[in-house]
Amino acid sequence: MLTTQKPSSARAVRSHLECYILPELGNVRLDQFGVENQQKFITHMPERATEKRVSRKTVLNVLGTLSSILATARNWGYNCERIDTNKLRLPARGVKYEAPSFTPDQLRQILALAEEPWRTMFSVLTLDGLRAGEVLGLKWKDIDFDRSLLHIRRTAWYGKIQTAKSESSETVLPIPTSLLTLLKNYRKIWKANEGGFLFATRNGRPPSSNKVVEYHLWTILDGLGIPAMWSSRISPRAHSITFRLGRNSEGSSTSASTHRCAHYLGDLRARCGGCASRGGRKGRLDFGP
Repeated sequence: MLTTQKPSSARAVRSHLECYILPELGNVRLDQFGVENQQKFITHMPERATEKRVSRKTVLNVLGTLSSILATARNWGYNCERIDTNKLRLPARGVKYEAPSFTPDQLRQILALAEEPWRTMFSVLTLDGLRAGEVLGLKWKDIDFDRSLLHIRRTAWYGKIQTAKSESSETVLPIPTSLLTLLKNYRKIWKANEGGFLFATRNGRPPSSNKVVEYHLWTILDGLGIPAMWSSRISPRAHSITFRLGRNSEGSSTSASTHRCAHYLGDLRARCGGCASRGGRKGRLDFGP
């Protein structure tokens, strides 16, 4: 069934199976996996974790994988109980983690030192608040220069193209004037590739986000003497950084200029009532897959 899922989703499922589900439940019959055994499974999860603890989110993600497996089993005629989180004791909700942020001055230094195509890539990530996979999956046909709009239609994950994270992620964003000028200049020096990707390796595929971090972002940080804000080891969760930008060159705040809303395409300083209550989306450089 993994062949029907996106590569990134399939990797997460394999991780859940190898780390938690198969070692603990490999010999448990489907009809034995009731509420009691479900609770035992949750209780034993920390024993199989590297740090001997698991977050509430990790538990819910693994239970989501289990629920999908059990649902398929029921569809195939097997007798097994559903997973109802209301009947289970889950880890307490932890303190919300606030990702480390570069200062506006550090951001300006990074963009000034970065060479192409990384300067344009980092600028798109920052000024339009895209995820790393979204910017790596961009093609020139996604950019409407006449109307200053950017269409998010796909993502790239370790060089593989897949659909956006969710249907709501397939949206249209306004392009600030400064970024539009940067994109026009970048297109003049852009090296063509068969797929028309803005950023591609020699084989014509989008680069992997972890390689961008390791060989380009970290090099810039070392040159500027800016300490890394995350673990020095390479891992999918080690490359998430957010930028707090203050005000951009057009004078609008970061939360407004990077706010992701399908109907928010006109005046960058305007927001609908529902969106204003959420405060917008921060500009960010998020290199998780």
